[in-house]
Parts: sequence; C-alpha cells; structure tokens
Amino acid sequence: MNLGTETDSKGKKVKLNLPKPFNGKREKLKTFLQDSQMYILINAETYETDLKKIAFMLSLMEEEDAASWKPLTEQSLQEPIPNLAPSETSSAL
Repeated sequence: MNLGTETDSKGKKVKLNLPKPFNGKREKLKTFLQDSQMYILINAETYETDLKKIAFMLSLMEEEDAASWKPLTEQSLQEPIPNLAPSETSSAL
C-alpha cells in the first residue's frame, strides 16, 4: 500500500494511506474528496500542479460508474487549451 509522508515539527513522519478508489456513488463522494484532499495536502511537493492533482484523482477512479468518466476526462486533458483573449464586450461592463 502506498503511503503519503510528511514530517511534523519534531522530524517525525506523518503517514497517510492512499484514498480508497471512487466508484461514482454519491454517498461515497464526500469521504473520497476529504481523503483525497488530505493526501494531496500532505504530499504537496509531489502534487504541486493542477494537472498532477487531476491525474492523481483520475487514478483513483477505477470502479463502477467512475471508471466510465476516466477516459473522457483523460481525453479532454490531452486537448490543447486555446489562448483566450478577454472579450471586448466584457471590458465595457
């Protein structure tokens, strides 16, 4: 089992288990998000970019309904993001 690690003020390591994979069920979402956010927080040096955080979260979507979301999200991450210029109409507001 993979553990996240960070040291506390006394140099002692703090260890967290990987969050349980998400299956897409609403009743499991809150716990999944809390566990994942804590893991990412403790491993902030590893997950310093949004892309790495998203990839980590997708890696935990392997079961049931969540497994069907994974390929769609991975595909959208590989598409180039257009360089959007501010709209002239929005500057007038």
